[in-house]
Amino acid sequence: MYRKFRYWCYKVLPLVYDDSLSYYEVLSKVIDYINKLIDENKIMGDDIEELQNDISEINKRLNELT
Repeated sequence: MYRKFRYWCYKVLPLVYDDSLSYYEVLSKVIDYINKLIDENKIMGDDIEELQNDISEINKRLNELT
């Protein structure tokens, strides 16, 4: 359902060579962060689905007892 976020850009060196990051480095860090969020969302979605299945099973067993 979810795919990795992809991007295209040209590498741009900073105008001043100091501790600042180039546009490419900033974009790479943002893309990496977004991809990690997408992966976590997949894991969380699977966990929520598993919890919903467990709750349905518990409700079914409770209904059998009553």
